[in-house]
Amino acid sequence: MNGQVRFSRGGLVALALCVLAAVGLTSTRSVAQGRVERGLAASADATIRIYNLSGSTSISGWDRDSVAVVAELEPGAGRFYMAGHEAIKLGVEPPTAGTTAGSARLEIRVPRGSVVWVKAADASIEVDGVEGGLDLYSVSGSVRVRGAPATVRAESMEGAIWIEARTPWLRAKTASGSIDLAGEVSDLAATSVSGTIRVVAARQARARIESVTGEVIVSGRPTRGGAWEIETHSGAVTLALAPDTDAEIDVHTFGGEVRSTLGRVLNRRTDDLAGSDWSIMAGAGGTSMTVRTFKAPVTIRPAR
Repeated sequence: MNGQVRFSRGGLVALALCVLAAVGLTSTRSVAQGRVERGLAASADATIRIYNLSGSTSISGWDRDSVAVVAELEPGAGRFYMAGHEAIKLGVEPPTAGTTAGSARLEIRVPRGSVVWVKAADASIEVDGVEGGLDLYSVSGSVRVRGAPATVRAESMEGAIWIEARTPWLRAKTASGSIDLAGEVSDLAATSVSGTIRVVAARQARARIESVTGEVIVSGRPTRGGAWEIETHSGAVTLALAPDTDAEIDVHTFGGEVRSTLGRVLNRRTDDLAGSDWSIMAGAGGTSMTVRTFKAPVTIRPAR
């Protein structure tokens, strides 16, 4: 034998399979868990789609034509992927479609003018400094937005939504999660089934707020000339406005109590079948605010 080791053809095949299995196992582990850092060239107004079911996704805009990602993957989170240029897809693919055993934390930098779409299950979503359109959806995770995006659509069934932005168009929707909105929004709409909706009035040219049982609270100073519509079934409505607010406030309720210590009551009509209607003038008027509710109390007062 002269000290040489000989293998049969079957032995070589078995050895090769063992080596491939070992390599494949190592590769799977390196992809499925740990820290991943990736970068990719991108156009200044790239469309970026991000998919991360569980954990957190944090996105910030920067002045570079590239996307940079740092991903922290727990065991069983799945495989990180990223590809594209003008249209980029990235995220974490669960081991089995539609399920995930581990969470992933994604920190993503994108060109400031990017259009960003994010989908999550229980992962939180946070966006700061992105000036393109935003379309953000999570089933139970929270959604937070800061900056001056072109448009914002944010939705979470159970998670809270918090947005402080300067944008011409904003839509926020939850089932049970709370909604907090502030900033300068020309066209605003907020909808919830049972979550509390809080809006700081500023430069809204048009605002529509709808709730079934959740409370609605509007504070601040509405821009003169704006139009507000607030509608609930049994969710209490509070308008806590700046003392020098100029607004014409109309309230219609079937069974709710109305209390007002802001401005002066111009007209009040009560009917056992049709409910009651109130017309209130705050300051010199100029902003239209309409409140409709079935049986919720309505409170109108100066901000403390």
